[in-house]
Amino acid sequence: MKKELLTERVRPDGYVMVKVGKEYKGKRSKDGWTFKHRLEMEKKLGRLLDGTEEIHHINGDKGDNRIENLMLFPNHGEHIRYHALNNGHWSYNRHVDTSKRSCFRCKSDTTAIQNPNPKFSNKTPYPLWKHVPWDKKNWYCNSCYWSLKKAYNKGIFPRDL
Repeated sequence: MKKELLTERVRPDGYVMVKVGKEYKGKRSKDGWTFKHRLEMEKKLGRLLDGTEEIHHINGDKGDNRIENLMLFPNHGEHIRYHALNNGHWSYNRHVDTSKRSCFRCKSDTTAIQNPNPKFSNKTPYPLWKHVPWDKKNWYCNSCYWSLKKAYNKGIFPRDL
């Protein structure tokens, strides 16, 4: 019995991959697989996506590749910015209200404001709450983050601060 060749597979993280031939000039793996959502967007636009463009699944379901569920971003930074503005931070299917945050170190409830790239003027500024490398549970204001990170890079560890 002949084994049927796979033309589509689902990765463990939920993305659908499609086997494409060598004649396909878009972004693909060495063994000839590409993301189905990229193919769907290329079909809609009538052109290949460049290497920096990213696609967002609006409903968070990485297997739902209907064109009405896909949103194109010019680069990774704009995709992350979208999540930061719409979800509070980079995460799927989870809203985090940044207005209720306070710095774990100084207890301040305000932080610096990031102005988005001026090329994309329809974006609004957003607050810069960050995690330090050794503490992914607590939030730090921009000022504390950079002072802690600078000390950490000099070999002064959090327990010494």
